[in-house]
Amino acid sequence: MSRILKVGKERNTLIKHLNDIFKLGQGVERLVYFIFVFLLMCHITSCLFYLCAKMEELTPETWVSQKGYQDYENFDVKSKSDFEIMNRFTL
Repeated sequence: MSRILKVGKERNTLIKHLNDIFKLGQGVERLVYFIFVFLLMCHITSCLFYLCAKMEELTPETWVSQKGYQDYENFDVKSKSDFEIMNRFTL
């Protein structure tokens, strides 16, 4: 969490470097920052989504068992969780 805050504080420095390299306008900067924050929030939410299922020990009532993902590797289930969250956020 402290790294995220550090990135937030150093945002201006990072944006200045990107602006020097790519000559980005203010609108593009805002769009890139929005996409970064959106993906970060999706990642955190999908981790919590999977954690809730894992805390219930993947019982038949959880989304992991209902979709048949209980035999998948952790990375694969996390990827499915990311996909589920992206669908819920964008629909």
